[in-house]
Amino acid sequence: MDSQGEKDWELFAIVAWCLWNNRNKVRHGGAGKICKSIAEEARKYRAEVWTALPSNNRPSRPKIIHKQWSPPPQGWYKVNVDAAVFKEQGTCGIGVVIRNHQGQIMGAMCKKLEFPLGALEAKAKAMEAGILLAWDLGLKDIVVEGDAQLIIQALNGSATPAIPSLKIIEGSRKYL
Repeated sequence: MDSQGEKDWELFAIVAWCLWNNRNKVRHGGAGKICKSIAEEARKYRAEVWTALPSNNRPSRPKIIHKQWSPPPQGWYKVNVDAAVFKEQGTCGIGVVIRNHQGQIMGAMCKKLEFPLGALEAKAKAMEAGILLAWDLGLKDIVVEGDAQLIIQALNGSATPAIPSLKIIEGSRKYL
């Protein structure tokens, strides 16, 4: 990943954390912030962290080759999803970002699932969460994208889903 892509990913992670933090404040009776102030807070936080770390102590990430994000057709929205499995804790994490054809973020979420799933099932849950988030935002014309080819093929109906993810896929199809 190039330096700019790494910085973009870091900013995305910080924005997701700030959104989650804001959600929790509102949920527990606090005042919510507007999107622009959350984004600005995330940018400031990232800059503060990077200036505080000496250059030789900054975390390095493994080089990962990513395909360039491509926008959906005009008037459509792209739902990008991913999941991670934390076997030691018996939990999973899912993340969703929804963008319009100009690349503007229409919605994002991250969520911890308090039950153990396999990698494929976690990816199916991420797809389901992304589709449901788009639906909740009123976005019906969507393109779903993730790195689990079997899940994408199962959603398209071109492959039979694995038994553990069968019901998740069937439920997700109802919203597509």
